[in-house]
Amino acid sequence: MLFEDVHWADATSLEVLDLMVERVRALPLLMLITFRPEYEAPWTGLSHVTNIALDRLAPVEVETLAEHVAGRPLPPEVTAQIVAKTDGVPLFVEELTKTVVESGLLVAGPQGWRRDGPLPPFAIPATLQDSLAARLDRLAPVKEIAQIGAAIGREFSYPLLRAVAGRDEPALRAALAQLEEAELLFRTGVPPDARYTFKHALVQDTAYETLLRSRRQILHRQIADSLRGEFAAAAAAEPELVAHHLTQAGLDESAIEWWGKAGDQALRRSAFKEAAAHLGKAIELADKVAASAGSAPSLASGSNRLRLQTSLGNALIHARGYQAPETSVAFARARELASQMEDPAERFSAYYGICVGHHTRGEPEPLREMADLFLREATAGPDCPEALIAHRISGSTCFYFGDFAGAHDHFRKTIELYDRARHGDFANRFAQDPCVSAEAFGAVALWALGRVDEALGMADRALADAVSVAAPTMSHVLYVRLLLGVVRGDRETAAADSRALADIVSRYDLPAFWAGWVAFFQGWAKWPDGAEESRLAEMRRGLAIEREQGFGLHLPSLEAALAEAEASAGKTEAALRRLDDALTELERTEQRRYEAEMHRIRAEILLKRDPANTAAAEEALQAAIAVAQSQKARSFELRAALALAKLYRGVTRDPDAHAALAPAVEGFPPTEQFPELAEAQTLLSALNP
Repeated sequence: MLFEDVHWADATSLEVLDLMVERVRALPLLMLITFRPEYEAPWTGLSHVTNIALDRLAPVEVETLAEHVAGRPLPPEVTAQIVAKTDGVPLFVEELTKTVVESGLLVAGPQGWRRDGPLPPFAIPATLQDSLAARLDRLAPVKEIAQIGAAIGREFSYPLLRAVAGRDEPALRAALAQLEEAELLFRTGVPPDARYTFKHALVQDTAYETLLRSRRQILHRQIADSLRGEFAAAAAAEPELVAHHLTQAGLDESAIEWWGKAGDQALRRSAFKEAAAHLGKAIELADKVAASAGSAPSLASGSNRLRLQTSLGNALIHARGYQAPETSVAFARARELASQMEDPAERFSAYYGICVGHHTRGEPEPLREMADLFLREATAGPDCPEALIAHRISGSTCFYFGDFAGAHDHFRKTIELYDRARHGDFANRFAQDPCVSAEAFGAVALWALGRVDEALGMADRALADAVSVAAPTMSHVLYVRLLLGVVRGDRETAAADSRALADIVSRYDLPAFWAGWVAFFQGWAKWPDGAEESRLAEMRRGLAIEREQGFGLHLPSLEAALAEAEASAGKTEAALRRLDDALTELERTEQRRYEAEMHRIRAEILLKRDPANTAAAEEALQAAIAVAQSQKARSFELRAALALAKLYRGVTRDPDAHAALAPAVEGFPPTEQFPELAEAQTLLSALNP
């Protein structure tokens, strides 16, 4: 498998190449990738990758190549100039040799080429571009066809060339045949279904550079018009091609529209880096147009500029991460633009991006303020489509602060308001499908509230519904299910979900923080397999990646899960330090959804360190119960109460054990999916007089 000139590759091609380099590790396949030294290959250093530096050709190799291209030996003085001027660059050797042979300076003889008179000074061009330009000049009758093809691109189709060139069929085919014979173009297929490719990008560049600027703009306009007219299907499939030609034609307003289309299409296809690049070009042109106008933009143009900005923010969410500085800057700029608009639709897109930035970085006050603002404005008027997004954000915010009942109410409202016909595009505007996201997070909230069977049903429904939407929603759902798996202690389900998440992260080249989650959850899921140190290292590496990426969401809870694993491996002191640090971080970020469990885990570690010293553990468990009760978190309350009752039973304080456990068991919804309930009921029966 061969990839050439990777230094010129587009963002999506590079993503594909990254994925293939990783997957080829386990395949019986040789991949050859060529690129210039200035390109920094991301695969350097991988165990299955070997770098080979291709040096310039030695003089004797230049002589051999030149003779091969010429078809017979060249005069020594000609060969000497080729050696001197090409500096060992193979393409230059080929082109200079062809230039000399086609120049008429040499005559073919039985023993090889001979000079037909003295060799004039500078008869051999000193640069590759000069050589290529000279060859094109000698093909003057067909040069214009090469120039039109170069304006279209490195590769072009016969029908598009015919539409732009306006030549009759025989003349056009003859010109193309001549360019093929000169080995400036390569052809696949037969006209009218043929496609042509310039031998090298420098050949295309040289042909293009021979065009006057005014002629270039005319050609690009004609190409764009042809694509939008006769080749509308191709334009719809690759709007970035139309956008490029409109840009080169100087038609900025139309180019902005088509770069926007290209960005939106790439976003829908989960080509996030490509989407960000296209939208960035649209925004650059829009700002240029606005600056040249020297006046405030119209309502229509201002709204379009805002839409481009929010689309860029959504692309950056998946290309760089929710918490990335570039993402925050994009949405902050969107909010600034939105303040000048009366239409609230794009303003809400900006609010969403700002909210998730505060959320993922663990910034409680601005998160609370922005979520409240979003909900207040979205629900102020009747029938606002974005109201369900406001409820979705408010639900996540309540969940963040440990208000599970409030979170459940907002998630339920999101699901009730969702109408696929009306909100189907919201997955692109707001990073994930809001209904599926609400189902996923709603499942965790329900579980905490003690409604275990409902929660598991909703988690399964979220996974099933995510199949029909884009990859970001599926990755989001898998991540939330993994959080639920950690809370439940369900390693089997977590192992399957973490494998699925790893596949999506790899397939779509999602930002680095996703790889951190994969590492953590896979280490946690495999914890009981006996390779304790290896699994601990995976979990630590995963959390380290999150911190390096500036991702603070859910870290206190996962630090607690890691501390629990460390204590299980006998590292109780390290586990306590980790957990105490996590509790300190919890106070700073106010991420309280796992606070009760963190106190319970701390009590378990304290007892593991010193079983005889129960006072500190008792205090931690009482704190866990108090937190759980304040949050209406029945599942967390029952766990902590069970642990406290067992502690009291162990020191013959049965009345205290009964008093701690009975309120937690009473009214708890019956379920077979929460083993602690059956254990608590058994213990409570034994404690009854």
